[in-house]
Amino acid sequence: MKEVASQSLQQTIRHLDNAYTAFFRSNSAFPKFKSKKSNRHSYTIPEPKSIRVDFESNKLYLPKFVNTCKNDNRLKCKFHRIFDGEIKQCTISRNADKYYVSILVEENVELPKKPELNRNKSIGIDFGVKTFCTFDNGTKIDSPKYFKQSQNKLAKHQQELETMAKDTTKYKSKKEQISKLHAKIARQRKDFLDKLSHKLTHDSQVETICIEDLSIKKMQEDNYKTTNRIIGDLGWFNFTKLLQYKSDWYGKNFIKIGRFDPSSKTCSVCGNVYHELSIDEREWICKKCNSHHDRDINAAQNIIDFAFTNMEFKKGRDYPIEAQTSLVSG
Repeated sequence: MKEVASQSLQQTIRHLDNAYTAFFRSNSAFPKFKSKKSNRHSYTIPEPKSIRVDFESNKLYLPKFVNTCKNDNRLKCKFHRIFDGEIKQCTISRNADKYYVSILVEENVELPKKPELNRNKSIGIDFGVKTFCTFDNGTKIDSPKYFKQSQNKLAKHQQELETMAKDTTKYKSKKEQISKLHAKIARQRKDFLDKLSHKLTHDSQVETICIEDLSIKKMQEDNYKTTNRIIGDLGWFNFTKLLQYKSDWYGKNFIKIGRFDPSSKTCSVCGNVYHELSIDEREWICKKCNSHHDRDINAAQNIIDFAFTNMEFKKGRDYPIEAQTSLVSG
């Protein structure tokens, strides 16, 4: 207990109190103990005066940490970026064979003012399984499928692990290899999502980003095990969070349409709803106006129309579509 700063021990009690408060006041799950066998461990240092950062020498001072090899009480690290402002707290975490320090900083920075909603400077995004997402202009972003690329190697490691005796040196080494491979897949996925969300929020022609509100948990319950793995590998939930906070940072409007709006079944030309559309149909023809639709492109175009219910509709649509929209403002 003496090897850890006293503030970190107190912060653990605060986390426990917050977990019980969330359980009794909301629908959060009952608090559980951290597993000692998990590869990710973390703790928080809430005392800002005990945290010092030296960007010139790329070193960080944390209480109770001493480098015994060099007799230095500073830790050498690689900073993601240089920050300004008042340090509030930091969290040290371990993921596989790497250690990370997340520093919370308070800055007096005003978020940019968001522009007025303009239908002509908006983009609709439809998520899919075969393609990661489709834009209303017809552009399709292929799914990177990082887990599938490493699936054979991961399966081989798992098979070798089952033949080894537990708690042996080889067993622990093999588990470490599996943890490193999972961590690499997570980093690849995060890099892809970061770059794509950065590209969308920095496009000068896009002022409003419109997406659909998906119940990912419900989708995984209704599908097969293979489809569940693919949905989990895509990372739609993380991509939505990245788009949301980056839209606030860079002055973009962010709109979610209602979860039950029939974006795929509605004709983007005449507004007729094709209720018999199945999941396997990638293309369909409207029975009312005979328009040929690509399922994903048509859904992306309808997402914008659902988001802009009070705007003029294109291509002769003369009635509004009732939809529940939610605008996230900074």
